[in-house]
Amino acid sequence: MKLRFDPFFHYLFKHKSSDIIASITAQNIYCISLIAIVNFFIELYFSLWNYSIMILHPEIPHLYIVIRLNSCVMMMLISAIVFLYLISYRNKVSGNVKKICFVLLAYSIIEIAFGIYISVYDLLLGGNSYVFFIMTLCVFGILVINPYGSITLSIISLVCFYLVLIPVYDVEYSDVLNMTEYFFFINFISVIRYYLTCTWYENHFELKRVNEELTLAKERLEESNEMLHSISFYDELSCVKNRNALRADWSEYNGHILSVMMMDIDDFKYFNDTFGHTVGDNVIREVARLLSKYFGIEHCYRIGGDEFLIISGYGKKSFEERISSLRKDLTKFRIKEADVSPTISCGIYRGVCDYENDLRVLKDMADELLYKIKKTGKDSFMFKADPLLPTGDIDIDDSSISLKSAMESKINNSIS
Repeated sequence: MKLRFDPFFHYLFKHKSSDIIASITAQNIYCISLIAIVNFFIELYFSLWNYSIMILHPEIPHLYIVIRLNSCVMMMLISAIVFLYLISYRNKVSGNVKKICFVLLAYSIIEIAFGIYISVYDLLLGGNSYVFFIMTLCVFGILVINPYGSITLSIISLVCFYLVLIPVYDVEYSDVLNMTEYFFFINFISVIRYYLTCTWYENHFELKRVNEELTLAKERLEESNEMLHSISFYDELSCVKNRNALRADWSEYNGHILSVMMMDIDDFKYFNDTFGHTVGDNVIREVARLLSKYFGIEHCYRIGGDEFLIISGYGKKSFEERISSLRKDLTKFRIKEADVSPTISCGIYRGVCDYENDLRVLKDMADELLYKIKKTGKDSFMFKADPLLPTGDIDIDDSSISLKSAMESKINNSIS
């Protein structure tokens, strides 16, 4: 994305968005609050200093000291009020921009007027006009003021200073020229600062908008990836994994002692053909739900119409307990049309999976056991372990199997 830097004068005088105006106003709140609190302590110091002079040196005429003391006290109180007022609005800028801008402008005018007032007295007593220059520098050098306001306010300030000063003080041409140059300089700084500030805020909001769009696009991409993953790796009817997931997970089972179960639903074709596909679908969903409950959805695969494959690290005892509990729960599910509960047949084979081909062998052995169950009466299960497997490993649960398919890793990496 290209940042925006519009032509200088066009940018200065064109209409600004409400967000930019509110941001500049918020920035000015902190600036003027800082000026006000600093001014408060400065005027407090000068008030105490003038009061001490009046007490310790009674021979000095009190008129000037009293005027200076009263002016400092008044400015101190105004600064305190403005500071407290602006701080109360620091988190409520958006709905109060006009009100806050009015207070900022009023305080700026008071600052400049105070500078003129004190500087004229200082010059009459042989001093200098530093207060006036310091006040104008605070207003134009610290606040972010639009060019119209900056130029107008500076011209009025300079004219007022001349009108008050010239009748009571012998001002030389060089002094007038120096003051004019000073005001031109601080105006130039103010205009440049306004331009840079507005440009920065506009780029900031543009970047913020782009970031929000990118965040939204990322969220949509994540949702799409999750949906794609679900469609690709999970069976729509049973909500367990499918053959694609089995192929992706195949290598993850290497190096483990596995119990592989082939299972199908007894007489499923009869229920499906006699009572309709809706009944058959409900039976598949219930069996898949119970398999996920007892073996974990990450280890359950639907590989055919009513055929399921379970690959788990559970030992013989744990596996048989889960199968028994599953069959017991399945009796609670009734097919209303036939007033019967579905039954399942399972063949379980336990062995070591050192190579990818070993898992295929374990699956084939479990399939043979399932075939034997079907031949001998169904509604049962048969467990057999590899003869080469140590007796102690038959009942040991292997809980270290962590399934994270290559596709899942790829999706997660692309998201992060």
